[in-house]
Amino acid sequence: SDIKITDLLIALHTNHSIGISTTSIENQIIDRYQQIAEDLDIDEIESNTEKMLQLYPHLKRKQAHFYITHCTLGFNYTISQFEKYEKTVYETARTSMDALANLGFYEKKKIGKKFFYSPVLVDKNA
Repeated sequence: SDIKITDLLIALHTNHSIGISTTSIENQIIDRYQQIAEDLDIDEIESNTEKMLQLYPHLKRKQAHFYITHCTLGFNYTISQFEKYEKTVYETARTSMDALANLGFYEKKKIGKKFFYSPVLVDKNA
């Protein structure tokens, strides 16, 4: 698939047709994010996850790990991304994403029938 990830994101968020279904677009985006995450230094990710757990001890490991690898400002993340990336069930993914939003790590917004979570700047002094 030679469609750029930016084209996939634009198509998903604007309902602009690029000749493939929304589900297919979402799956391609998830797959591309996983490829990007796999290219990251695993030791660095683990180190940053540990630091985040020290700063925010109320977080669960999977929540911290997901946030460390999915915190690009301006991007939107989904429950299904958490579910697939952290290899967990839907309900755990949903409650984890909602918890991260309630704690101020993401802004939760509904686009169409689906919820998206967009990273926000975190005030460590709050």
